[in-house]
Amino acid sequence: MLNVLIRQSAVASKSAGKVFAVSIFFISAISCLCYLARAANLDMFTRVESCFSECSREMLQCHNFITPLYEGKEFFDKPILTYWLIAFCYKFFGISVFAARLPSVFSALGAIVLSAYFAKKNYGAFVGVLTALILSSCTGFAEMASTAMSDMLLCLFDLLTLITLFLGFEKEEHRTRLFCIASASMAFGFLTKSLIAIIFPVAAFIAFLVLYKKINIIKPKHLLFGIGIFLIITLPWHIALYKDSGLNALNWMYLHEQVSRFSSNIVEYNFGHPFYYMSLSLLSQLLPWSVFLPIVIWKMAKAIKLSFNNTKTQCTVFLLIFVLLHLVTFTISKSNWGYYNLPALTAASILMAKYLMDSLDTVKGNYQKYCFILPFAVFIATSIFSLVYSLFVLPVKMRTEAPHKFAEIIMSKNPKNRLVVSTDLFGQYFLCSWLPFRTGQMLHYCYQRDLISAIGEKKATWFVLPKIQFDRLPEWSKNRLQILATERYRFIPFPLSPLKTEVDNDCKVSLVLATNQQNADRDYSYDEFEAGIQRERAAFATASSNDKVHVNSLENAFQSNEAHMQSWWLAKDYCAYSKTPDVVILGDSQLGALFGADTYVFGKSVDVTGGHHSAVIEHDLDNLLGKKWKVFVCALPGAMVSDQLVISRALFSEQHRPQLVVLGISPRAFIDNCFESPLSTEAFSFFAKYDDSDKLRNSWFSPKNATGISGSTFNYYSEKNSPLTLGEPFEHIRPNEIKIGLGDGYVFSENTEEYRQRYKDPLSSRFVMQMRCFDSLLGYLARHKIRAVVFDLPITAANKNLLLHEFWNTYTDKIIEICKKNAADFVDINNDWRAFNDQDFVDSVHLNLPGSLKLTRPVALFTANKFRHLSAEELQKPRGIF
Repeated sequence: MLNVLIRQSAVASKSAGKVFAVSIFFISAISCLCYLARAANLDMFTRVESCFSECSREMLQCHNFITPLYEGKEFFDKPILTYWLIAFCYKFFGISVFAARLPSVFSALGAIVLSAYFAKKNYGAFVGVLTALILSSCTGFAEMASTAMSDMLLCLFDLLTLITLFLGFEKEEHRTRLFCIASASMAFGFLTKSLIAIIFPVAAFIAFLVLYKKINIIKPKHLLFGIGIFLIITLPWHIALYKDSGLNALNWMYLHEQVSRFSSNIVEYNFGHPFYYMSLSLLSQLLPWSVFLPIVIWKMAKAIKLSFNNTKTQCTVFLLIFVLLHLVTFTISKSNWGYYNLPALTAASILMAKYLMDSLDTVKGNYQKYCFILPFAVFIATSIFSLVYSLFVLPVKMRTEAPHKFAEIIMSKNPKNRLVVSTDLFGQYFLCSWLPFRTGQMLHYCYQRDLISAIGEKKATWFVLPKIQFDRLPEWSKNRLQILATERYRFIPFPLSPLKTEVDNDCKVSLVLATNQQNADRDYSYDEFEAGIQRERAAFATASSNDKVHVNSLENAFQSNEAHMQSWWLAKDYCAYSKTPDVVILGDSQLGALFGADTYVFGKSVDVTGGHHSAVIEHDLDNLLGKKWKVFVCALPGAMVSDQLVISRALFSEQHRPQLVVLGISPRAFIDNCFESPLSTEAFSFFAKYDDSDKLRNSWFSPKNATGISGSTFNYYSEKNSPLTLGEPFEHIRPNEIKIGLGDGYVFSENTEEYRQRYKDPLSSRFVMQMRCFDSLLGYLARHKIRAVVFDLPITAANKNLLLHEFWNTYTDKIIEICKKNAADFVDINNDWRAFNDQDFVDSVHLNLPGSLKLTRPVALFTANKFRHLSAEELQKPRGIF
């Protein structure tokens, strides 16, 4: 095989072509095996890999394929194509470190085949094979072939652009078609890494044409076709991005990430590398082949001098211009990393193969055969080393690294909370950017002040910080932390690292993994929930029997001017009705919109301690049914479905049951991660002790059960506050201290980040338990012959997109199934009631005042429809403001 390639390297014979194809196939196969082994076993990301992999995961999770998101925030550092490809691999191979790197692996294989083809086309078959050997085994290329980044994809498109441009220069009859392919390649490169996909190939080609005085080969039709193809490929996504995120996205992507980074106007991108950094990086990336570089340079210079206008020499000059342009440009720029040389590496490999071949041709005698075997021997040796290292060394090495130890601890304990990383920790670039992807925790960077504040919070949190910073923490904050691990972590020195003077000589820093999760969340089953209710009732019964004073009078029971929980005020208001309300509406703070509607229509503030009815819905029902029904609204902030169950058991009985219960739900009521357990909510702590309304009405509210914090004051809502936030759970309030007023109910407050945390792990046992409570609630209403209507309340599209289609399908199917089982009506306002849009919301889940009025209409219509069948015209008929 080798003799055929050598003997016919300059003769395009059929035999040489077959041998060439077989050789490239085996080189590509071996290289693919090496790259895949490294991609699978290097189970840790660099900082840049973390950005690409996490953005792609969030893209798939949120079904937002236009705007890249990183940790829930817009991320415009790079264009979209790499994210699309990684998300595609996630879809078919699962979300993993290995899948994130597959686009780079296949791009590398494509670059090897293309470079070998181009070298064969211009220099002969053996040079093509030698190019594949050099490129696939040089250290810089092999390393980047198994990274989850955009650079290898850019390398492939740059190479394709160079090949088609030069072939278009050579072949006039195919020039237009080849230039069109080059334009398409640059367009895909532009969607990969922006402007540099155009600048370097085009600048190198123009310089080449000027040098050879052939600039006139570019005709107006080439420019017209090329620009047209480029715009057809690139414009659709840019228009969609502009509509989604505005001009700021494009400004950041092109002006900030390209122009400002190159000019080093941004301090964080001025890496301070010496002027020879990029040249030394190229030499190191070409290892082990860079040892032949002096011979190659001498041979190349000699060839250019002797035959400048030869076709082969022209190809050499074109590739050389491209390599030098890369080196000079990034040497001038202070924002440079060694892997920026990757596109130049392919051109350099072709040049090395050509002139290394010329050097081997000069060897005489029997030594020539051994010299030609040398490149194959080097390739085999590097491939064996790579496979052995990836398959046997890397797995052991990964298990002993601090990041993996931290990840194992986090996943074994599995609290569903956030990961706080100190901004003073340089390890954030290589360690903490990988931890969220591996563990599923939400990542937050914070400064010293915010770190201390986070430690003081009750919610369980992971903390990763340097040992030196942990030692500087106040003693009280240290005492609140449980240290789970202290590891020494190796990292690459970085000029801007805050720890550069505080690390060991062997580039290691001591890291601390700690948590304040002594009372971390845990999932409860439905049986545990019911057992908790029984414990509350037993404890309350014992306390009541021991009291010396027992008040049976309802008036005396609620005669207190002290501050109480909202559950207490709700129970007082409900029991104050001489006749049980006809309609009771159960829900969380989203149903505070019903109070907001009263405020909006009648222009009067609603006191949350006593205004538990809906005058607007009562007015609608009077018009629809001709009956003056009482509508009672149980809207408790943060209430879960399990809370609605205990409220129903406490308020409703045979003697005190409404005709209809309306239940407003949304995903948060089933999956909220902000509560330690279903036993820790305000509603549970108050209502669980009562198993029917008679006990509630006749119970004495002792100080330990009913009173609250005295002396607390609350301001009325100002124009800057949402008028629909009814206070925090367990907040103790007095009459007239919190009111829903007209205020400024139109200013939108972004809270999707909060709900991203609330929605974490949506299909967990928490969801299953709350669905059991939902079934029990509707079953309880059915047994007591109380009609039920369930409304899936509206939320914004941004909030809805936080949850996967898998969740929505399961959620909707289960709701419909349980409603059907218990003869309850289900109305999906969130999807079917099209009157709602983002302008109706004050944040991503709560309606503003005009939106509140819109909500009352479907509630009134479908409530009335439960007693008198309404015609389609009545259901669709719009209603004006009162």
